Amino acid sequence: MSRCLALLALVGCGHAAAVTPVVQPPAPDPTGPHADAIAAQVQPYLDAEIVNSVVVGVVDGDRTEIYGFGGADGRTIFELGSLTQIFTSLLLVDSVARKEVEYDTPVSQMMPLGVTVPTAEDQKITLEMLATHRSGLPSMPRSLALRQFDADPYAGYNADRLYEDLVTGRLEAVPGTIVNYSAWGVGLLGFSLARNVRTTYAEMVVDRIAKPLGLADTRTDVPAQDEQRFAPGHNEDLVAVSAWHLDALMGAAGLHSTARDMVALLRAEIDAAHGGKGPLADRLRASQEIRIAADPRSLGLGWWIEKDGRLWHNGASGGYHGFVVFDPAKRFGVVVLASTSTSLVDRLGGALMQVLDGKAPPPIAFPDPAQFAALTGRYRVGDAEANVEVRGKRVYLTQQGQAPTRLLPLSATEFFIEEIQAPMAFDVEPGEAHARGLVLFMGGKRLEGARVGDLPTPATAPTGTAPAPAPTTHP
Repeated sequence: MSRCLALLALVGCGHAAAVTPVVQPPAPDPTGPHADAIAAQVQPYLDAEIVNSVVVGVVDGDRTEIYGFGGADGRTIFELGSLTQIFTSLLLVDSVARKEVEYDTPVSQMMPLGVTVPTAEDQKITLEMLATHRSGLPSMPRSLALRQFDADPYAGYNADRLYEDLVTGRLEAVPGTIVNYSAWGVGLLGFSLARNVRTTYAEMVVDRIAKPLGLADTRTDVPAQDEQRFAPGHNEDLVAVSAWHLDALMGAAGLHSTARDMVALLRAEIDAAHGGKGPLADRLRASQEIRIAADPRSLGLGWWIEKDGRLWHNGASGGYHGFVVFDPAKRFGVVVLASTSTSLVDRLGGALMQVLDGKAPPPIAFPDPAQFAALTGRYRVGDAEANVEVRGKRVYLTQQGQAPTRLLPLSATEFFIEEIQAPMAFDVEPGEAHARGLVLFMGGKRLEGARVGDLPTPATAPTGTAPAPAPTTHP
């Protein structure tokens, strides 16, 4: 992998950034030309109970459009999850421009006396490695690894716990050698940059990014006066879940924002890509530069970069999922924020980009629930047995002694398990009443299971599964 270091002009910007005026985001068009096409793409996700509320924002040249569904709108506040990393990486670019740090500054130099950072083969972790997921650090710190499926996994993870994990931690790869996603790494980046200038990550984001770009609702907390605009989060089964509370790793997934703010960010990104002189334009351009050239996609700072030049990032937390993508050459982009934690939102975002490109695909056709009948039954996978059951529009996999897991439909026989990010398929021959078996792809392994019988009669409802709640409404 090669590195792009064409940032000399940025590094020479001086010790402090010039004071830039606050930008007021343009008013979105509530009845824009893409209204019907966007609604057609979103509605199947609502009808199939994949999401319960979602907001779509688009930038198309000089036009901005924002559409809300399920009671949400452009001012509804969502958790950004890993979309926070766009902002954290931009803080790195800004810190370099101010000559506070360099891209190759070892993060160990920014730690308190006595706090060591793991190394391998004499290679130290640099700030750029943290931003580009080449630090070698695991995705989660050791003390959080067993909590990654908790309702609020980062709660209580303060600076002292971070230091302890660094001192006792081990790397999974030599720093700088491979790209391996690490939320811990980007969280450590945000923590280190803020500590270096004796402030907090929350203050740094607001002062250096949100205020200059006019992002009034982008911050780590939700003020009391705005709580009525905060969309409650839901898991993939549309059950309400706890909000996340981050501390030392705020830079990994700790921000909240609105579609209106994220669209304003996209406008600034696109303008910067075309040589604009707006607030933070030089920083935004630098973040879009390819730092790690790779196949099938490259990395900028905070952005994944496709071969066709599109930049994107997604983000999830326990109850939310977001997707942001833009095409600098064509001057358009999409923001999707959902109060449901499902990665199917990414597919929706891709379809909406095709809408803007004048190549709208047919809206996704989720299977009719009647098609699920052939999937029900008992299956044996290795030494374990599991039931596949249908409740209304939803399909569940239930192992003995465990809570049911919803299977998100991709087709009548293909599904996705959100919690473990694993696809599953059923073997259904034409004309047969029941599936012969199933195949689960997990961790690079193919696990096969045979159907061994019908469900017990009468079928028992999956323990702990609640009916789908009515869509929540927000001002």
